[in-house]
Amino acid sequence: MSDKAPTVEELRKSVDEGLLYMEPGTAEACAAKADAWRAGLESVKRQFNVHGNQTGSGEFGVLQSGQDLAQGFVGKARQAVEYLDRQIEIADNMAETFRAAGRAYAEQEAANAAAIEGVQIESQPR
Repeated sequence: MSDKAPTVEELRKSVDEGLLYMEPGTAEACAAKADAWRAGLESVKRQFNVHGNQTGSGEFGVLQSGQDLAQGFVGKARQAVEYLDRQIEIADNMAETFRAAGRAYAEQEAANAAAIEGVQIESQPR
């Protein structure tokens, strides 16, 4: 067993290939954590949008150096929002990967149960 945690892409591949094992309920719990992570990222993004749009003239004075500084902060806020958008995309991908794993697990469990129920055991005379 490797000490390296699998990437989301590696987990997705395992799910697609039917090779991922999880305890029942784990996939749903992980998806809920990814959803919570996404919600937190969205909250931070809203703060950047609010504060980033407020940075402008007046806060840094009327001199060109103040205006340049204000624009620098606006640029940094935009970069932060772009980064948060990428993280939100990752959180969405993780949540969907876990949900897919949960669905695949449930479907396989149902198929296994049906296969076991269909087995006919013939009793042999002693």
